[in-house]
Amino acid sequence: MTQLPYKLLVGALTKNNAKYIIGVLKNIETYTSLFQDYECFFIDGDSTDGTGIILKSWAKQDAQKRSVMVENANETLSKASGRGEKLTLARQHILTHFQPQFGDNTLLLLLDTDSVNAKVVDKQGFLSCFERDDWSAVFVNQPTVYYDVWALRDSVCQGDWQIEWRLTGDVNCHKKYQARKDPSVGWWPVQSAFGGAGLYKTSALKQANPKYKCIQKWPAPNGVVYELPVCEHVPFHFDLVQAGCKLFINCKWLNCDHE
Repeated sequence: MTQLPYKLLVGALTKNNAKYIIGVLKNIETYTSLFQDYECFFIDGDSTDGTGIILKSWAKQDAQKRSVMVENANETLSKASGRGEKLTLARQHILTHFQPQFGDNTLLLLLDTDSVNAKVVDKQGFLSCFERDDWSAVFVNQPTVYYDVWALRDSVCQGDWQIEWRLTGDVNCHKKYQARKDPSVGWWPVQSAFGGAGLYKTSALKQANPKYKCIQKWPAPNGVVYELPVCEHVPFHFDLVQAGCKLFINCKWLNCDHE
């Protein structure tokens, strides 16, 4: 098979994912084998279950292309308070790490390191992302239930389900947005998504310069403007959309159902 004419940059955050990390790393090896060149960068959130040991051993096998940074080794990350802020700063750090390589010939693959990426990767589904070229970012789908509505904004899920829950009292309101996206649907336009994996054209990231944030301003009907938590992917993707970028879920690219 002819390799894709890009360098693939792979960034991932992990913490205490020893149960899944070996499967994730095997899948990363599959992804990177499809490209002419690659580089991987992990940030380990001070794991205590052996995740860091597995990662460092894996990185040593190709030390020029794989690196791992422990969260407490970075002064900014170690001082972050709360999960949202830590995720936001860590994801921004991955962008900063790779930013000198952003351009027309590099792609950025961001991955979660839990159950959704632990089973054998859908290589053909991933390659279908390259059947068209009119995207700036494309996101993965799940076989049974599309679970990640925290990051999703599309024609159906237009707002934050946690705000809806607070307003209606319906603790299960998110489930109506988790409908299966049949692979035959093809490409599903979104303003934001993730689902455990996102592939970005770094030329778009370079142009739009998007930022991760974990707080959103929400004007309530009573006129009060609240500052509420938001999935860090949403403001990041909104910056891309505002810059004219097109984002999709590729329903044919599947990872795993979330455990």
